[in-house]
Amino acid sequence: KIGLPAAGMAVLRVASLAVFTLALKMANDSNAIGGMRVGFAIESIMFMPAFGLSMAASALVGQSLGMKKPDRAETLAWTAAHQAALVTALFVVPIFLAAPAIANSLIVGKPEMAAEATSLIRWLCGTEIFFAYAMVMIGAMQGAGDTTRPLWITIVALWMLRVPLTFLFALGLGWGSTGAWIAMSGSQAIQGILAIIAFRQGAWKLKQV
Repeated sequence: KIGLPAAGMAVLRVASLAVFTLALKMANDSNAIGGMRVGFAIESIMFMPAFGLSMAASALVGQSLGMKKPDRAETLAWTAAHQAALVTALFVVPIFLAAPAIANSLIVGKPEMAAEATSLIRWLCGTEIFFAYAMVMIGAMQGAGDTTRPLWITIVALWMLRVPLTFLFALGLGWGSTGAWIAMSGSQAIQGILAIIAFRQGAWKLKQV
């Protein structure tokens, strides 16, 4: 009841990235595929603090519910989420401004690929705070033993939105990599919003482990 949904979420997340890359390949955009790897490396600077706070929220929520203190669990989860959003916001502006310089320093002699990495990271900067909330809220729900709702959030955000929109924007409308970046950043924002809504509903407090 706990492990299978969590494992399924991880598999679906990796599989969605594979399909996303396939869409770029079908668009014959090798520069975008190469730039994506560097863009993700740059993005990791922004989301790693949220990842750490997600793990902390998971542990603290589980501990608080074990103490029969659901209010404490909720307070600690929101505290971690807001801290993650704040730290992410501190990274967003400088990384947005420095993205061209960073990309060109990592991709030497390939300006087109560096431009794609820059474009990706700048689109992601616009929704990275939502992603920070998604990470912490999902971690908090998982800490409560509620792994089913995070699974559905992943299905909706990645498979019902990101993947179809990527093919629509990148291939159907002919926007190429820009369409793919829009689909990725937009679905990232939706994932954060859905995670916040699911956490606010509070069903995770009643989960029996």
